[in-house]
Amino acid sequence: MCFYICFLAIKNKNILLIYLLIFSILACARLKFVLISSYACYMGLLALTVCLIYLFKYINTKFFDTYCKKIIMLSLILYGTIASGANIYVKYHYIKINSSDEKTVLYAFKRVAIPYNNTIDWIIKNTNQNDTVLVLPEGLFINYITKRPTNPKYYHLIPNHISALGEDNIVEDLSKNLPDYFVLNNASYIAYGAEYICKDFGYKICKLIDDNYNLVQIFNSPKTTENITPFKMAIFELKNK
Repeated sequence: MCFYICFLAIKNKNILLIYLLIFSILACARLKFVLISSYACYMGLLALTVCLIYLFKYINTKFFDTYCKKIIMLSLILYGTIASGANIYVKYHYIKINSSDEKTVLYAFKRVAIPYNNTIDWIIKNTNQNDTVLVLPEGLFINYITKRPTNPKYYHLIPNHISALGEDNIVEDLSKNLPDYFVLNNASYIAYGAEYICKDFGYKICKLIDDNYNLVQIFNSPKTTENITPFKMAIFELKNK
């Protein structure tokens, strides 16, 4: 349907509509790779609304003029309802991430939240406030919650970022200023072309860690009967620290 409307938009030289439809199509395509529980879960509804509104405009102008505002309002209400429902679901099915800051409210799946909370508690109890903690592939919120500094450039090393920056450059820069601690997790990044750090990407970064750090703690998610890879947080401390 979106491709047909795109054809109509091009035929009528409606540039704004073309941009909206391209965005909608890309958003729908992105949904193929992003779980429904992620930050992109509302893109499909947005794309559908754009397509429906302009389909009505080209097929029946009178219908569009009469119901366009109502469709938009109903869509906004639908988005709000879904967002509210998601918040309620999160409150009762997720676990809150530990934070001493009352303004910081984060929730995560139980299998993720428990290792995260254990890691946060360990960092607070076993490191100094000026110790640098680099969480990979990503996890900057841990630095925010624990009030520990991180590397200002390489705090987010998912597969596409490593490719863009160059892994050799990353390793060279990190070698000059090694953080006091590395924290690695086994979150899946299959949507970016590689799944697990050290196993499918970031080999040279992981070798740097193996050569210069000691593994001091591992926190695993609780065992379940489901066929799901346990979530793991591994903490590495700089040798001779």
